Amino acid sequence: MKKLGFLLASIFVMMLATQQMKAQTGGSASIPANAKATIVEAIAIEEISELNFGKIVATPEGGKVQI
Repeated sequence: MKKLGFLLASIFVMMLATQQMKAQTGGSASIPANAKATIVEAIAIEEISELNFGKIVATPEGGKVQI
């Protein structure tokens, strides 16, 4: 029974693999749309002091580090 099921499943997969897929052909479609963007001024970042997060040791189990 298992062999018959495997055979039928194999035939089904082969039939799907040999089918031709066709994309839509013909003209093109377009839809009018409005787009908006807001341009903002770039910010400047200045270092006051260095950030020091201490030592973080990786373990084989992995995990999260929350600061």
